[in-house]
Parts: sequence; C-alpha cells; structure tokens
Amino acid sequence: MKIKLLLFLPLLTFLMMGCGDSDTDTAALSVSRSSFNDITPESTAVEFTITCNSTWNISSDQAWCVPSVLSGTNNTDLSLLISANTTTESRSATVSIVSRKTIKTFQVTQLPNSTLNIEHYKLPVIFHVLYKDPADRNQYIDKGRLAEIIKMCNYTFQNKIYQSASANISQDMNLEFVMADKTPKGATLEEPGVERIAWSTLPMSCEDFMSGDDNMAKEYAKMLWDPKSYINIFVYLFDNENILGIAHLPYALSTYPLAGLNKGDYYLKNDVEYAHCVSINSKYIYVNNDDDTYYTTDVNNTLAHELGHYLGLHHAFSEDGDDTDLCADTDYCADTPTYNMTEYINWLNTIDFDDYTFKQLCTRKNCSGTEFVSRNIMDYAFCYSDQFTSDQYKRIRHVLSYSRLFRERKDIQMRRLVR
Repeated sequence: MKIKLLLFLPLLTFLMMGCGDSDTDTAALSVSRSSFNDITPESTAVEFTITCNSTWNISSDQAWCVPSVLSGTNNTDLSLLISANTTTESRSATVSIVSRKTIKTFQVTQLPNSTLNIEHYKLPVIFHVLYKDPADRNQYIDKGRLAEIIKMCNYTFQNKIYQSASANISQDMNLEFVMADKTPKGATLEEPGVERIAWSTLPMSCEDFMSGDDNMAKEYAKMLWDPKSYINIFVYLFDNENILGIAHLPYALSTYPLAGLNKGDYYLKNDVEYAHCVSINSKYIYVNNDDDTYYTTDVNNTLAHELGHYLGLHHAFSEDGDDTDLCADTDYCADTPTYNMTEYINWLNTIDFDDYTFKQLCTRKNCSGTEFVSRNIMDYAFCYSDQFTSDQYKRIRHVLSYSRLFRERKDIQMRRLVR
C-alpha cells in the first residue's frame, strides 16, 4: 500500500540579514516598549514602534513569535504576532533588529497556559463527488457514508479512537472537521458537506487532476469552493488503483514561515489556479478495518493521513521527493521516529505476513537502529495509525494561524471556540 503525496514543496528558509546604508556607519535604533515579558498565553499581537534613522530588518528565533513586517525604513509601527501557548510552561523568543552595524535584541516571554483553554477550530469540509454512473455505489457514494468517514477522522484528530479516557495514545489536535451545510451562495445542501457532479472522464489520473500542469487545470479549479473558507475533498475513481489518496501541502506566508512549506504570498492577491485540495480514490470508499481484519486501504486512515498533509504535515519517515532510501528529519518533527522506508518495504516483500503478528509488522528500526512500533498517522503500510505527536500539533496550529489558505477562514467561516 502506498499513499502518495503529490507535492513536496521546497524548504522555505528564513534568513534575515542586516542591511544598511553603509557598511561602516552605525544607526540610531530603539524600540518604544521597555518590556516584552509576561505576555498572556492567548494568541495576541504586541504592538510597538521602531525608531531608526536608516533601513532595518527584524527577525525572531521562534515560529510562535513572528514580526508583522520583516523590514522597514526609519520610524515604523509594527506588531509581534504571538500564537497561543498550549503548554503549561512559559517560553521565550529572541527578537533581533539590525540596522547598519547596530544590532538590538530583546527577549519576549509568554506565560504558561495554566488552564489549557485554547482555541478550538471548526473547519468546514465539502466533498465533491465526481461520478459517471449514478448506479455505481463506488462512484455516486451512498448518502451518509462521507459523514461517517469525517466522524472517524474527527475521532483520530481528537484522540477519541479508544473509549478509555486513560488511553493517552495521541496528541489531541483540538480541531473538528464539520460538513458544510450551505453552498457559497447560501443555498442549503440536500446532504450536508456533499455535492455530486456528473463527470464523463472516469477513472482519471489524480496527479493530472491536482498538478496544475494539465490543460484542464483551470476547469478543475472552477469546481473548488473558496479554499480560504472550505477544505475541498474530491472523491472519484483513480486510474491508478495503487494510490489511495493525495493532497497538497498548504502555503506559508513569508512573514509567517514554516520549514517544509512553500511561500504563498502570490495567493494573497490571486485566486488558486489549480485544484488545491485533497483527492480520495472512491474505489476504497467502503473499506474499513474491523476487529478481525486489518486493511491497508482503510478509508478512514487514508483521509486522516491526507488531511494531515493538507494541514502541513509531511510523512513521518525519511523522504526527499520520491527517495525514501535515506535517514533524515524530513518532517521537521523531532518527536516522530525517522527511519528508512525503502528498507522497511524491502523487508515486507521478503516475508510471509502470516508468520508475524500485527505488532511485529508495525515494527521498524529508527535511524539509530532502535526498534519502535509505528503508530503515527503520517506513516503508512502496516501501522496502528492512531497517533499525532506534540511537534505535529505545533505545525498544524501554526498553519491554522498563519497559512494563506486559512488566514481568512478564522474570520469568515471558521468558528473559534474555547473549551
């Protein structure tokens, strides 16, 4: 089984270098605020003024503390955008301002979250079901089936797969996927979260559909509901049965960078010109694991995995494009074991599965040679697929706060609750 991610966007480096009017001059440089300590744990903006007689650059060493602008000239009002502290420990960031040969640094300290009341996101979802034969259940999809799948995805993202509250398997992502109840024009959907579209060219290539290189790319994009307000999931038959699902990574803005995401400043002023979405192979739309049988094609795991990509997560194993025969931290999460996927798949191809327990089949060796049992949703093949980690949580929260495809969702469609 292979779940392929179509697009691995290049690492966006965040390199701030001082520039000035002269290599030999110093500049007059100060900030209006005397203290940046004891910032509240909620997400907030800390306003201040830079006073300077030259050009300047500003940077932060922490992704949760981001300047509203990265450079300027002379006196400028700006803010530090502080994301919510979701831990019970205080944290600090170092902010640096450089002008000519003058450097000013200061510490920003955010208080711990003693109550752990953090923003809960409700993310509207619309399934676009493409069908050629309305009598084919794998094309038209039974009413209610997609709502069932979203329900199970919510269990996964909220660490509710296991009934026992003490089963602390995963990090609760504190978000919820909700089926859209109205169209963008305000009409009530007959089936919440679902629209069905007659489509004559099935099965079709999911790579062509999502790549943006196909001559139909703009036509595909027209089917999108505003990606600033909805998560678009297309369900159709793939011409390659070995692909279960495929998803695009989100964009990051240059002012809110995140390692492993491409910058999307262009889309601040322009619409997405291709189908930026998730695609699911409807061939497996009714496949689910049960108490007796494990299916690598389980659709609940597939969609949860692809939604993880859409929210900014890479595969948990080492990967560089299509190259998985390496060991490196390519998902930018220190708490996900890194391993050589090619080596693991080669081992699977040499064994009789009936000779091994499920736990043994889920066992890998990390890059240090230590065995571990794979549980992470962003892994695949034989995997428990029931775990997100703290670092993955931080990436998703960063995307929800700062990604171009989610910035307006906060204020328009996405309700932010506190629990």
